[in-house]
Amino acid sequence: MKILMITDIHSNPDKIYSYLDNNSVDEIIITGDVTEFGPEKLFVDTLNKFSEYANVHALFGNCDPKNSNELIDESDAI
Repeated sequence: MKILMITDIHSNPDKIYSYLDNNSVDEIIITGDVTEFGPEKLFVDTLNKFSEYANVHALFGNCDPKNSNELIDESDAI
């Protein structure tokens, strides 16, 4: 099983998307700071995009929107 663990991407996921376009993983774990203090839509869209590659397990960080806990529930992350 291949697990990709990422953190602190601060609204710049393109290099990781590029990696995933060429490498398969089974699970993605995101440990926070998906964005740089929002916006909420970017937070959800980023989790959903990662979910196109594998199952996503996400936590929010101090640089994510204040309601990130609810936004994770609204996203495709599990």
